Amino acid sequence: MLTRRRDKVNSRIKLSYFLQKGYSILELLVVVFISLVLFSGLFSLYYNLFKTERESRIAFKTELDLQSLQTQLHKIFTAIGFGIPLNFFNTHNSYCAENYVLSKNETHLCFLSVALRQAEYNGCWWICEGNNSLSSKVSSKTWLGGNCELNYNHLFLRMNSQRSNYQVLRNVHPCNNANNGDMVFFLHKSSMNFPRDFWIRLGLSVTNVTHCAPGTKDLELRIGNDPPQPLISCVGDLRVQFITKEGNLVDSIPSLDSIHAIRYCLLIQVSPRLQVSEELPSYSERCGGVFFDNAMWKYYRWRVLEEEIVLYNLVGSLY
Repeated sequence: MLTRRRDKVNSRIKLSYFLQKGYSILELLVVVFISLVLFSGLFSLYYNLFKTERESRIAFKTELDLQSLQTQLHKIFTAIGFGIPLNFFNTHNSYCAENYVLSKNETHLCFLSVALRQAEYNGCWWICEGNNSLSSKVSSKTWLGGNCELNYNHLFLRMNSQRSNYQVLRNVHPCNNANNGDMVFFLHKSSMNFPRDFWIRLGLSVTNVTHCAPGTKDLELRIGNDPPQPLISCVGDLRVQFITKEGNLVDSIPSLDSIHAIRYCLLIQVSPRLQVSEELPSYSERCGGVFFDNAMWKYYRWRVLEEEIVLYNLVGSLY
């Protein structure tokens, strides 16, 4: 009995001594070191997972943005000359002005179209069958695929079948006193100045986006005197060429009796700054096969967009 009590007292004394003694600095450093190793490993794992998820999310969004941009550009170039009378069917290769159906300068491509103001019925047009009568042979749609509705209070442009003269009409039936075959185009719901308010400028401007690579710009669209609409940022290069009926690529706008299509070539940044440099892409041979050798641009990921679009409103029939 006394032995058991003695052993219990001794064990309490040893435990009390151990608790009073505490840990040595070396033991604490070992524990801290092991904790840091475990924490750094967990942090590294979490950071890599977060970085991978973020890059995937950015890549997915970028791909959607590029698809949307291609759709927009196709719509924009297809609309060149839509609803424009022959009075304005002239071109210029070094000066942009509202009385040219197609012109350009060093920074912008400029053209006329009544289809891009984003009004509800943009893209709608009709053919008159005499006075106050519309042809049932034409079933046009808006640029968004909606149905066209005729409202006398809207603003219309009417031209004869040869497109040699035109009138701007409002508050009357657009076929009032019209001849058989006259064409009518929806302009807008409110008052507009034709052609000034339907003059389009597409080009590059200085960007203020911080994550864009040095030297890149915004691709913007401006309609009339409206504020510019940014289509996409971080554009490294924009090239617009023209295709003749013989299939030749030329930099200058050819005569309207020989023009067939337009080709655009775009270089767009699709990633934030990378830690490791990558090889820069190049255009195809049809765009000149240019390789972009910019020392800073190698630390970003890029995408090349190219497309050829027939200019139906300049070279062919409307229907």
